[in-house]
Amino acid sequence: MIKILHCFLVFFTFNSINAQVFSEDFSEASGVANSFSLDGWNQTRDTNDSFEDGFSVDSGGAWIADGFNNDGTTGAMRINMTNNVKRDWLTAPSVDLSTTPSTGSYTVEWKMAFTPNNGETFQTLNSGDQIRLLISIDGGVTYSSLALYDSSTTIPQWGETFSVELSDPSYFVSDVRFAFYAFESNTTVNATNVFIDDFQITDYSSLSTTDITISQGVDIYPNPTLNNLNVKNVSLSEVQLFTLLGQKVPVDFNESTIYTSKLTTGTYILKLTDEKGYTYTSKFIKK
Repeated sequence: MIKILHCFLVFFTFNSINAQVFSEDFSEASGVANSFSLDGWNQTRDTNDSFEDGFSVDSGGAWIADGFNNDGTTGAMRINMTNNVKRDWLTAPSVDLSTTPSTGSYTVEWKMAFTPNNGETFQTLNSGDQIRLLISIDGGVTYSSLALYDSSTTIPQWGETFSVELSDPSYFVSDVRFAFYAFESNTTVNATNVFIDDFQITDYSSLSTTDITISQGVDIYPNPTLNNLNVKNVSLSEVQLFTLLGQKVPVDFNESTIYTSKLTTGTYILKLTDEKGYTYTSKFIKK
């Protein structure tokens, strides 16, 4: 089970620590294919279309060190989705997640951007192309997909941070493997650069939690909504909006209104911060 965010019905203050379990900023990555070098990481090009049984060939691959969003030449990983040959893996070192996280889940985060070849604006993947975040809990023998991005995925210019939460206890083992998997279809309309950066796994530990009493309660309405959301009894200073897959969605707001009218139909997670720094998280449905 992948848990993106929880819903709470009251405000809380948190004195939080960020217990980083693993992180990689790709600043030391170099080379491509068999000359690729980054401590503990590997890349390869598989010979079949299935990722579930892991990779069968430890050779090749087109992931390469580059500047994120084509800004500079180092500090991130890039793969160019241009033809019908890539079944390319970028695999992370084994990570020990056997300690049960204090919050009940580990948060996996990374930055990602899609651009034209050598460009900086957003460009979609070709129809049938896939970028996945995979996980293995049996030492790399088999993998499952944590997140999928395809031609329907839109990302703001300059990229954004994506996240998933691992809450199922089956993930809490000593040898966990993560991989980014790039699959190309036979459609070659776009030559899209895919960038990955700042991959990290974190246990956000709460040291103390204090309920804040709100005399009239916080009200977010209407829910479900066809248009915008109104917020009552709180003055907003920040709004973060996520899909159920953990993808962050840009949204405009003022002190009492969240402008959701242009969102596509679906269920979303809101994380609100008021002018005093208190946070409130809730779910709503956009019709």
